[in-house]
Amino acid sequence: MFRHLFHAVLALFIAAGIGCNDGVDADGYHLVEPIDDPLDLPYKFVTKEMTTNYTREVWIPIKVTPEGQIGLCIMSNDWRPPDTITAVIFCEDVLRRKAIRQVNLFALELNSYYPFDFDNDGLDEVALSYVRRDSVWIEILHVHDRFSYKQFLAAGIDRDGNGHWDGHGFFCGTYDFNGDGFVELLVAVDTGYDLYPRKLYCIDLHNQKILWEYSFAGIVNNACFYVKPLAAGENVSVVFGLSSKGNAAVEREMDDQHSYLVVLDENGNEKWKKVTGGVFTSAMPLVVDYDGDGSFDIAVPRFTRAEFADSDTADAERVRIDVFDKAGRQLDSISLDSGQLVSSMGLFDLNSDGSDEVFVSLNDNSNLVFQQNFQTIKKSRLYSYGFVWECRDFIGLGRNQLLLLPADRQLLVLDNNFKPLARSMEKVTYQFGDYLVSKSVHRMMGNLMVLNEVGGRSNCILALEPSPWYTIFHRNPLLAFLAGFIPLSLIIAVIWYVMAAFRQKSKIISQQRDRLQKALVELEEIQEKLIAAEKYKQARDIAGGVAHEIHNALSPALNSVDKLQQLLSEGGPADQERVERLLGLIDRSLERANNMTELVGKFSRIEAEKAAESVNLKLLMEEIIDDHKSRLDSMSVSLEIDIPPDVSILCHKPHAHSLFNNLMVNSLDALADSDHRSIGLMAEITDGLVRVVFSDTGPGIPSEHLPRIFDAFFSTKPSSGTGLGLAVVRKIVDLYDGQIKAESMLDKGAKFTILLPWS
Repeated sequence: MFRHLFHAVLALFIAAGIGCNDGVDADGYHLVEPIDDPLDLPYKFVTKEMTTNYTREVWIPIKVTPEGQIGLCIMSNDWRPPDTITAVIFCEDVLRRKAIRQVNLFALELNSYYPFDFDNDGLDEVALSYVRRDSVWIEILHVHDRFSYKQFLAAGIDRDGNGHWDGHGFFCGTYDFNGDGFVELLVAVDTGYDLYPRKLYCIDLHNQKILWEYSFAGIVNNACFYVKPLAAGENVSVVFGLSSKGNAAVEREMDDQHSYLVVLDENGNEKWKKVTGGVFTSAMPLVVDYDGDGSFDIAVPRFTRAEFADSDTADAERVRIDVFDKAGRQLDSISLDSGQLVSSMGLFDLNSDGSDEVFVSLNDNSNLVFQQNFQTIKKSRLYSYGFVWECRDFIGLGRNQLLLLPADRQLLVLDNNFKPLARSMEKVTYQFGDYLVSKSVHRMMGNLMVLNEVGGRSNCILALEPSPWYTIFHRNPLLAFLAGFIPLSLIIAVIWYVMAAFRQKSKIISQQRDRLQKALVELEEIQEKLIAAEKYKQARDIAGGVAHEIHNALSPALNSVDKLQQLLSEGGPADQERVERLLGLIDRSLERANNMTELVGKFSRIEAEKAAESVNLKLLMEEIIDDHKSRLDSMSVSLEIDIPPDVSILCHKPHAHSLFNNLMVNSLDALADSDHRSIGLMAEITDGLVRVVFSDTGPGIPSEHLPRIFDAFFSTKPSSGTGLGLAVVRKIVDLYDGQIKAESMLDKGAKFTILLPWS
């Protein structure tokens, strides 16, 4: 017994030594490894409230009393065109959601929200931006209906022909520009692909008028938007970044093919601007005191080569950060000594000292933390890509923690040394509901956080609480070893008592375990036989299909060889043209057989080439349509495409290209004998997946063929089909955990509905 005790003590010492690893690699990066069991961490996420909604709902925490009581503003709507009613409900608390007031807005969709105490009464009002037909409006609602405001912002024209104007507004910040004691509200309007008007409005709520407006060509990056004096005694400046959407808008010597850093004065006049990158880049400015002179400077990443904006190609020029003073003079250009792309920049008080630090995230999963003079403080590397949602004291320790959402969509809380404190048990498909809420509301929320599902069909409220007390021994093996001595005799007595009490039960459990083990062995044997039988059947089917196709390809060649031999036996070929025709037939037959073997080889290698990458569906389909343009034009095929520009699927790009290219080829073949030739492609994000509908107006698929169209070597095109096109489609969809469904009506066409993971 003492020998076993010695081994146990030795094991505890080893485990304690392993647990003391500081998790820092040779380059000084704090490594954040995947957490297999969240209970290994000192804190856990607890679901306080979760709802499933019939309508789309967004929950926002707001301050409902001057004393700091936190309630909710709930916006509920189906948001279906042409116009509908949005219900805005104010609740006096977060968890019970007891309603105080309801307001119904005649609006198609709420685009943006912003809680703030606009009338200085100690309670939050909620500013809402919504679309009504071709117009953008803002409206401010009070919890108790003591203050309200409504303002028309802009109207537009459906320039891209999608059936509606694409305009919407979103809130950027507040400031008392005119010094009357009440803040003005900054609102930006974006118009999608309808080009104009794109403006930043400064709205004087107290006097109910627009104070000034500023036109631009891109789209405002409201995650990097600042309103503050850049030096002591100066008037306020407005600093923000513009992102490039890559369309044809032009304004104020700017175009939408570049990103810009823009600085305005208090009257909305442009002080200066800088180009920061090319098409599809985004300016991410930070306002910092770089040179320590007490006045603010502006740091912004510089993208010098636009073609690298969405590429994984390493290029040191992509990760330089330019620093400008308040007058736009360049102070420095900082290299991060990395070939990786800057994916985000932000200011967070990591050290809880009242001064923000600079966070720079790179696309190699690393996060760099600098002082405002860009001297490195900390470096970390996360096990996957992740970004910082918030930095505040969620737990009540007197110092801030970081809340991250990694690519595996499991919430992660880190301390200021990047040591994990908590991780969610389940994957999170939510947005952070209090992302735009004021810092004072953050502090009053305590350990609670409000999350809204993407799409708004469910909401939840989470809290961070200490893990169960007994898990401390799992997290700290040394404590378990020390506890063994206090008192050792009592522990031994308890162990013997427990052993005596459960000896009989252990015997029964052992017998049941043996029987269960035997049953498991038998089940495994049966499973192995079933798998072997299924593999044999698949191999037999594939081999039969390959043999059949190669036989069909080689039969004309064999017949031609026989005829050539007959000509030779008759004394030599008398007809040179006939000989050349026979030789050509042999060559084509051999080429078809060779192509068939290559197709089968590619079909068998699909699983080995699986890779997870983000593929923009709209760009992919434009590439495929361009590949088939000559055939589409010659057949006069009309295309009906409805794919949002931000829809991406998680799939290896060659696989995604093969999937949709095979569907396009299949539809074009089906339309060859049709009078009305049309192909439709629609995509949308639903329940965390990308739903793609591919349809054509061909003759359709007979109902008796529908169950077999995805089988390898099954084809209804005897002269040209290989029977592998739709088999490849099905195999790729299954490989990425997707779903595919085929529907058809004779003489009306076929439709394929595909569900794939959303990236």
